Amino acid sequence: MNKKEIKNVIVVMADTLQYDYLGCYGNDWIRTPNYDRFALQSTLFENCYADALPTVPCRRSMLTGRYTLPFVGWAPLLPEDTTISDILWGTGVQTALVFDTAPMRLPKYGFNRGFDYVKFSHGQELDTQYFENDQLFGFHPDDFIEERSTKGIDPAIVESLKSELESLLKHRQHWRSDEDSQVATVMKDSMKYLEEEVDRTKPFFLWVDSFDPHEPWDPPSVWDPDMDYLYDPGYKGKDQIVPIPGIIGDRFTEKELHHIRMLYAEKVTLVDKWVGKLLDKIRELGFWDNTLIILTSDHGQPLGNGKYGHGLMRKFRPWPYEEMAHVPCLVRAPGTDEGKRVKSFIQTCDVGPTVLDWLGYMKKSDEAREGFKLKSTLSADDMTGKSILPLTAGESDKIRDFAISGFYGFSWTIVTDDYSYVHWLPNKCESTEEAIKMVYDSGGMDGGEATKDLQNDDMWTCTPHSEIAIPEKDELYDRREDPYQLQNIIGKKPEEAKELLRKLRLFIGELRTL
Repeated sequence: MNKKEIKNVIVVMADTLQYDYLGCYGNDWIRTPNYDRFALQSTLFENCYADALPTVPCRRSMLTGRYTLPFVGWAPLLPEDTTISDILWGTGVQTALVFDTAPMRLPKYGFNRGFDYVKFSHGQELDTQYFENDQLFGFHPDDFIEERSTKGIDPAIVESLKSELESLLKHRQHWRSDEDSQVATVMKDSMKYLEEEVDRTKPFFLWVDSFDPHEPWDPPSVWDPDMDYLYDPGYKGKDQIVPIPGIIGDRFTEKELHHIRMLYAEKVTLVDKWVGKLLDKIRELGFWDNTLIILTSDHGQPLGNGKYGHGLMRKFRPWPYEEMAHVPCLVRAPGTDEGKRVKSFIQTCDVGPTVLDWLGYMKKSDEAREGFKLKSTLSADDMTGKSILPLTAGESDKIRDFAISGFYGFSWTIVTDDYSYVHWLPNKCESTEEAIKMVYDSGGMDGGEATKDLQNDDMWTCTPHSEIAIPEKDELYDRREDPYQLQNIIGKKPEEAKELLRKLRLFIGELRTL
């Protein structure tokens, strides 16, 4: 392949990155200079929604390029699933996955399949048991838990959460600076891949998956006694880096909730710093002008009352409100206008088709196979997402009229320019035992076996002590007047609600036929 014809792709996934914690999305107090600078050099999508929530379903939709919400929740990739790396097999495109997102490598989950190069870093949630036999010095889980936050929580659950926190502390106790952080490790490993592993005579596809800024919200100020908090200086309470999930109620004061959000914000700034270092390395190595770069996330996070989380701490219930479903997406396609903002709805399932469109592998190879000269017969034909390159190139103003999101088996939502409508699905959970099985897939250790016969109740989150509880009635919100979905107006506008539910059901039904 002629060097001038080589095109590459780098996708940077930052887990739990809320769009409104970035300066380029309108936040006027947070420091995210690298994302903001990249926004001036790329296309910023104002209305990107995760079509399937949370972590695992979203990555399935991204990597397969297919809407996932109507079909499956938190479960392994299946043999019939076709991923980007499956399609690129045998094409000469180098494929690499650098990650610390433990849910992607649960037993038999298979999200690293098909990649030529895989580098995983231990230490995040669902992987802290890697350090459970280490000794812990100088820290105790109680140092990071306010007693009030355990109010009304089953003592057995509290002890389980403390055990997880203890294993996490065994890893974190050795950190001395942000160089030791998880996001730093992932970005340094990514830079090393670009410097030492890439064959410059061939194109490459690199998927960088950082679990930060997901909890624990432990930025450098938590570990450095000489450093004050970046966004909450002088705070004297405990650093609840892994807050006990649940209804806020009176378990947290507003001051504590603010501090938790500021720890999260400081973690976002840390992610920004190290993503910036990766972007600098891409320029330094000469990949800037022939590489499609996508910065995005899988979901946000409920972090308090009102607009901050509808009264929830963490992903405690399968509620697809704005703070969960609306995600950032910035795309730099060399040769297209820079600093552009696009209002068109896009979905996370559009990532797969966009990657393949850029690399030129949207269609099946028609080259004959002879003997052992194998060529992949897989293609993007079955992808239900859409390439967003026409939007970055200015060839189209929009590719869809609405977006959907939700938690498989529990909730669907449809978002239009004017309204957002939330439809709650009835579930059949009748006992605590069934709920635990339903939510956790036996802690993600059964390869989907624990939930495969339950049509609406795969493990839906990695958040411990979660519960399956949904409102009894559907909800309608005015996006222009009430973007954070605080005033349900379904009683005032029943006809609009009826039409949106009809449109949502029709679309879900169409997807099920594809």
